[in-house]
Amino acid sequence: MRGANLVNGMYVGYPHTAVGAVSAAVEFWTQIGSTLDPDRAAAVGRLTADPAWTTAPADLAKGPIATRKALGLPASGQVPSGSSVVLSPVQYQVRSQGTDEDSVLLLCDYTTSTPDAGTQTRIGVFPITLHWAAADWKVTDTTADTTDYSSLSATPGSAQATANGWQDFTR
Repeated sequence: MRGANLVNGMYVGYPHTAVGAVSAAVEFWTQIGSTLDPDRAAAVGRLTADPAWTTAPADLAKGPIATRKALGLPASGQVPSGSSVVLSPVQYQVRSQGTDEDSVLLLCDYTTSTPDAGTQTRIGVFPITLHWAAADWKVTDTTADTTDYSSLSATPGSAQATANGWQDFTR
């Protein structure tokens, strides 16, 4: 499900339902995880962060910088042509659900491309906690969460993914 409003290339305005929370989680993680531009990550933070997470833009801007370094790219300025990251959620789990807060795990394909290393795809588990605020789902500050979800990683759609509790998205 898409949010009701497209703002700065990102959908916001999800319904106050479990489906709305999962849909927001997919959109927000896709946007956060699919950029090598710290300014874009900060903009996503300004649009999606819970009001209590006042450092969200700066915190989220650190992600693309760390990713650039990990990929051997310059930490600032333009990235070389052919360099990109794409986070593609393929399955989900709702870990906890409340009236105004949901914790969601996304099983994602994470594809990186650089001129030197070529294209590589890995599978990862990406957690997000959302809080209902300002008539939309907002991302809470989970920077202190050190939970290791790697034991839940599995090939999407496999018997192991099903055994690990992963669910397919439905429309």
